[in-house]
Parts: sequence; structure tokens; C-alpha cells
Amino acid sequence: MMITFCNCVPRRVDLICCVIAFSVSGQHPNYRLENMFHQKSATEPLTHVVAFKFDVKQFNVPQVKAGLAKLRKIPGVISLEFGPINTALFEGYPDRSQGYTHLLVSKHTDAEAQRVYLVHPLHIEWVALVKPMTIQKPIAFDVTSHL
Repeated sequence: MMITFCNCVPRRVDLICCVIAFSVSGQHPNYRLENMFHQKSATEPLTHVVAFKFDVKQFNVPQVKAGLAKLRKIPGVISLEFGPINTALFEGYPDRSQGYTHLLVSKHTDAEAQRVYLVHPLHIEWVALVKPMTIQKPIAFDVTSHL
């Protein structure tokens, strides 16, 4: 099969040069390098990752644990893990936590399930519960590409 982009000569070197040129320049979103390796599907599982900086004096384990049990019941949640970030696994372990204390990792059936999760009353309730316990706004990432 021969593939051509932007009227380039369909040879491997030209194709590579064209892909690099488009990915660097960002001229055409369909030809960006990141889009060529993986086309996202609306039905693809999504992983939601949130890093928290909790105030240890405010952190209430029983309340957080009870709230997490509720989050696991939201439709579309495949799995949900939460725990402290390890900063000293072994002697000489490099602490790369940048002050973040806990991590939440949830897997959802697809992007729509994650959208439902974010606006679900149980999620809003949990956010309201943990917000006063944090010393900084959490950082969150959503990943659909599992290479």
C-alpha cells in the first residue's frame, strides 16, 4: 500500500520527512505525529489519574475511604485505586513526588463514562469532602492511549 501526504512523493524517506514537518509545524491536525500512532475511539477505556497534596492534619482516612467506596459504585467505573505516594521504597529511593501525597487512579469504560463520573453527585460529594483537606489544587490527567 502506498501512502501519500500533501502531494509528497510516496517514498519512505519523503513520508518520514513529511510526517515530521507536519508534526512540528502543526499545520494539519490529521497528520500530527501523535495522531498517526493511535486513533482514539469513543469506546476505548479511559484512565483518570489525580495527584493530591493533602494536609496531614486535615486528612480524614475513614471519611475518604467511605467516599471512595461510593465512587466505585458510579456506572462506568471499571476500577478505582487510591493510596499514598511512596517516597521511600528503599534506601536511596529518589523522591519524585514533588510534595504530592496521594494518587487516585480510576479506569472507566469510555470517555462518556468518565464524563458521567465527573458530574455524578457522588463524585461532586467526594470532591467537596476532600477539597478542604488539600493544600493545593490536585493535578489530573486522562489517558486513552495504552501502548
